[in-house]
Amino acid sequence: LKPKQKILVEGASITILNSLLRKFTLRRIKKDVLKDLPKKHKNIQYLNFSNSSKNEYLKILKNISVLPNDQKIGKFQNLLRICIENKFQRCLEITENSLEKDSKVVIFSYLVKPLENFLSFIPYELKKQCLLLSGKNTISERNIILNNFKTNESFKVLLISSFLGSVGLTLTEANVAIFLSEYWNPSSNDQAEDRLLRIGQTREVNIINLRIKDSIEDNLEEILF
Repeated sequence: LKPKQKILVEGASITILNSLLRKFTLRRIKKDVLKDLPKKHKNIQYLNFSNSSKNEYLKILKNISVLPNDQKIGKFQNLLRICIENKFQRCLEITENSLEKDSKVVIFSYLVKPLENFLSFIPYELKKQCLLLSGKNTISERNIILNNFKTNESFKVLLISSFLGSVGLTLTEANVAIFLSEYWNPSSNDQAEDRLLRIGQTREVNIINLRIKDSIEDNLEEILF
């Protein structure tokens, strides 16, 4: 056969083979799997600044426009830090309420530092039930942390970067997810949420996004959606 004829024959053979195998192949696409999964409830909660935080925030915001571009990023991170720290109390309340209902909780943040700061903020008794997973962990440490969260009932809360949580994990032991901060890429946030809503999940999943009123997070709806 000439090369062109050989390609046509090979293509036809593959088509025939696919046709023969199709009836023996079980393929479940995402839209079909979702029908078998529990419901996912999404809730955006808008919170207020404390008075002192509001003043600090407005002072930085007022001066940021006159700064050189290389200094604006640092100030922008400060604005995000202030927003996130004003969510700690509400995040704590949701976490404690969820644990009382025998739920495990995953707390996402695309910045790792707020997760570390949140651990310093919460009571010691709750801190003992928390695990922190970030890119700083080795593969071995990561496996130990995940196994503890999945199998050890002493650990009820997993704090994890949303970027790390958006890749290849199954976290169906939890049915509550709280976002302290959201990544600018909406697909990463969606994938992080879906770590909880996978085959094996038996409870309805609650997703809570915490945002601060009258802040840069007011624009998240436009940016993410």
